[in-house]
Amino acid sequence: MSSLNVSKMLLNLIGVAMLLPVSGFAQGQERVINKLSWRTEPIKILKLKTKGKPIELGKNFLEEDDWLKGLTVTVQNVSDKPIARIVLDLSFPRPEGTSETISTFSEKLVYGLDPSDAQDAGAQKQVLPGESVDVKLLEANLPFIKAALVELGYPEKITRARIMVEFVTFTDGTAWNGGDILYPDPTDPKRKFNPKVPLIRPIPPDRSALPSRPPLLLFQNASLQSTYAPAILNNENFPLWKFLLLQDPTLPCNTVFVTTQHLDCGTGGSGCTYSHNVFDDSIELLGLRDARKDLETVLCKKSDGTTCSPNLISNFKRSPSRRSDCRRWVRPAGLQHGQWSH
Repeated sequence: MSSLNVSKMLLNLIGVAMLLPVSGFAQGQERVINKLSWRTEPIKILKLKTKGKPIELGKNFLEEDDWLKGLTVTVQNVSDKPIARIVLDLSFPRPEGTSETISTFSEKLVYGLDPSDAQDAGAQKQVLPGESVDVKLLEANLPFIKAALVELGYPEKITRARIMVEFVTFTDGTAWNGGDILYPDPTDPKRKFNPKVPLIRPIPPDRSALPSRPPLLLFQNASLQSTYAPAILNNENFPLWKFLLLQDPTLPCNTVFVTTQHLDCGTGGSGCTYSHNVFDDSIELLGLRDARKDLETVLCKKSDGTTCSPNLISNFKRSPSRRSDCRRWVRPAGLQHGQWSH
C-alpha cells in the first residue's frame, strides 16, 4: 500500500473519529427543569441529577428521550422540626396560551411516610433539621408517565418540566402546604385541614370508587361543602373587618384552601389513593381568599409513591401565584399600618 493511500486512510479515520461525538450530541435534545417556589418552604433543593449526571434548575441540558430516568432531587430540611414525609410535584407544562380548563399532568416524587402510616414508629424515616435526603422518581413509574402524557395529548417530545414542593409532613403529624401549617383530623390523621377554616360537617368524597379499565379521565368537583361564612366570621383568627377588605386585584388568589384528603382509587383497599384538595370559591369568602388552584391530572399511588393504577384522575392542586405570595389585603382608609397583617 502506497504512502499516499495510507495517508488518505488515516485522514478518513480521523474524520470519522471527529464526527462521532457530534453525532452523539445530535441525537440528544435540549431539556430543562424549572422550579415554582413558595414564599416560605420547609425544605431547600440543593441539587438535581438525571441518569447519574448533575443538572441545574432553569438551565438547558442535552439528553435523550429517557431524560427522566434516575431523576433524583437532593433536599435539605431547613425547618426547625423533624420531617416524616416529603412530596415533590413534577409537572409538565402545556404550551403557552393553553386554556386553564386543560389539565397539566403531574407526577409525585415521594420520600417517607405519614406518621399515621408507620406501623413501627422506630422504623419511621425522619429528616432532622439540617439533614439532607434524596427524593427519587421511581423508575417503575416511567411507563405510566409516558402513557399518561400520550393519553392527555402531549407532544411526542417532552422537553420541559417544573418541580414544586407540594407537601411536607412533620413527625408530629402537622404538615406544610403552600405556606400554611395544616393539622391532622383526629378522626383521620392523614387528612390535613386548614385551622383558619373550621370544618362544619364531613366532606363527602366525590367518588367512592374508580373503574380499573379502561383508563379514564375523571374530573373531581372541588367545590367546598363544609364551611359557612358565619363560622369563618366567628373564628377569632379572622376578625370581621378582614372579611370586608378587598384583595389586591393584581395578585391572582382565586380561592380559599380548606383541606386535603387521600381518597381510595377503588382497588379493593390495597392502599392505592390519590390526594384530593378541597377549596371554597364562594363569593361570601372573597376577602379571605388565600390560595390559587390549578387543574392537574395524576395517577393513583401507594404510600411509597409507586403507581398502582393506570386510571387518570383530574383534580385541583394548590399552586404559587406569579408573585409567590397572594395573601395581601388592601388596607381601608383610616386603618393604620401595623393594625393588620396578611
